[in-house]
Amino acid sequence: MTSRIFRHGYGTTGLFLAFLSLTITFDRHWLPDPGTFLGIPFLPLAKQLAQSLHIFYTLNYFASDSVLLYIHVLSFAALFLLLGLTFFFLKKAPIIFPRFWLQLWLRYYLAWQLLYYGWNKVFKWQFYLPEPNLLYRTLGSMDPDILYWSVMGLSRPYNLFLGGLEVLGACLLFFRRTAFFGALLSVGILLNIVAINFAYDISVKVYSIILLTISLYLASPELPRLWSNQWQITSHQISKYWTTGLQTVVICLLLFDSLQPYLMTQNYNDDRAERPQWHGSYTLEENAKAWVRVHVHRQGYLILESADGQQRNVQGNGPGASIFESPTTRYVLSSTVGDTLLLTVQEVKDTFSLKATPLPWRDMPALQSPFHWRVD
Repeated sequence: MTSRIFRHGYGTTGLFLAFLSLTITFDRHWLPDPGTFLGIPFLPLAKQLAQSLHIFYTLNYFASDSVLLYIHVLSFAALFLLLGLTFFFLKKAPIIFPRFWLQLWLRYYLAWQLLYYGWNKVFKWQFYLPEPNLLYRTLGSMDPDILYWSVMGLSRPYNLFLGGLEVLGACLLFFRRTAFFGALLSVGILLNIVAINFAYDISVKVYSIILLTISLYLASPELPRLWSNQWQITSHQISKYWTTGLQTVVICLLLFDSLQPYLMTQNYNDDRAERPQWHGSYTLEENAKAWVRVHVHRQGYLILESADGQQRNVQGNGPGASIFESPTTRYVLSSTVGDTLLLTVQEVKDTFSLKATPLPWRDMPALQSPFHWRVD
């Protein structure tokens, strides 16, 4: 009875995770995203359920931690729970597709995600070096997620370590003989990620839980044998030649998709990537607006900092911009003698200029090497 419950539960869970992974949109670098096409039919249903339950939502797509994604996941779970119970009481086969193919898809899907996030950490694209404006903010003025992101961005060795583990987990998942170890490693990695997302309120909680569930699903069949010291690799009688060739092609495609942005930009360490012309922090001369510093963000906006530490963003027209505009004011940066800049502020009824002296933000203690072999 127990084994029958496990077989039905395992088969139904595999179907649920496989279909769910096909309907969730996730940005890809090169390969097409299945969720872009297969998730569209379910979006109106999620919206209708939200309206029927009088649940307010603002995002019109399945973004992680959005109302529509919560409804989509819960409705899918209810549907497959009903499906599993029906098969169980009718004593029918618990799955539609062979279990091997379900596991194969989920293995490669999980490896795809681990490669995406792993390379992002290895090449310092996810946890990037803190921007100058963050370095001059006080600890208590930052939200927990920004604070965590900034601290993680300070250490390249830790990013290499964490990203390397994710890439290793993905590589182990690609091959049947090492898939169990890859699943176990993924459980440890994703359990930590889920805890971080909840502890620091990072808005990928739902998606990280889905990935953790997939890793647990892949690891669970071998756990009893591992616990009883009778672990063995399950073999599948499938033609070796065409599966080996197909596996090689798929792995190469996934590797290229995950590495494509780094190969195209030749940026293998974002800490050393070239910044825009005016990028940095500047101290302003005394002025009636009580601005004490101005920061130029690498993504193309100006940040004005007041004496009380409050910072206000003004969007520019792209990285390296010299002109930044708000609805009522125009800000223009121009060079003067030496490194000093001139900030010209053009308001509706007034125009004035301020000298902006560069600050040595890269010499801040947070950006120096924190490693010491000894304390004396």
